[in-house]
Amino acid sequence: MGELVHGPKLHRLLQSFTQGTSSSQVVDPFILSLPFQGLQTISFVLILELYSIEYRTAAGCGFEIFWGLGVLWLALVAYVFPNWRHMQLAISLPSLLAICYTWWVMM
Repeated sequence: MGELVHGPKLHRLLQSFTQGTSSSQVVDPFILSLPFQGLQTISFVLILELYSIEYRTAAGCGFEIFWGLGVLWLALVAYVFPNWRHMQLAISLPSLLAICYTWWVMM
């Protein structure tokens, strides 16, 4: 599970440092994104199963609102960093904190 979540983040961070264009910069993100729709669907179903029927709508909306906030945040980051490499670095670096936090929690 950790590789599913943190592997693509590290790949995006490393991709911001690569020079030139190659097929891997087009194909790799596509292949890495394939399992995430299933992961999102499974997470949504598990969240809904935690709550009784009368609270499921609020739980589903509360779960999905963070996706919408992430899209808004990405628009702001794209405005601040117009170069895609700098933007990729800006959205990937906070993942290092998550990886360090996960490592700290596991110890």
